[in-house]
Amino acid sequence: MAAEAHVWWVLCCFLSLSAMGGAEMEKFPLGTILAKRIRLQGSTLRARSVDFKAQLVSRFSSECLEALHDGRLKPIIHEQFPLSDVRKAHESMEGNDSIGKIIMTVEHEDDKNSK
Repeated sequence: MAAEAHVWWVLCCFLSLSAMGGAEMEKFPLGTILAKRIRLQGSTLRARSVDFKAQLVSRFSSECLEALHDGRLKPIIHEQFPLSDVRKAHESMEGNDSIGKIIMTVEHEDDKNSK
């Protein structure tokens, strides 16, 4: 968070969902946050009910899937690994230096036969 603080816009909202790198931060850019009047918001789904999570999935499906499908929304992908490189993918995740998703790809028998 601290390393990216200089690129935040004035009056932006920084939203953090979950914390794969842990919930503690060594350097917190309070000066930047105050100077740029940034609003911080955080949440986690761990403590939420199954019903609440189901409502989120339903809303996401109805409001976002079409935009993902037609390219208006694009996920940020850090790197893709074949399933055979699962160790490398896990090391990448443990390094906690990724921006975006780490994706494992699976080659199906049909894909192998078409080559």
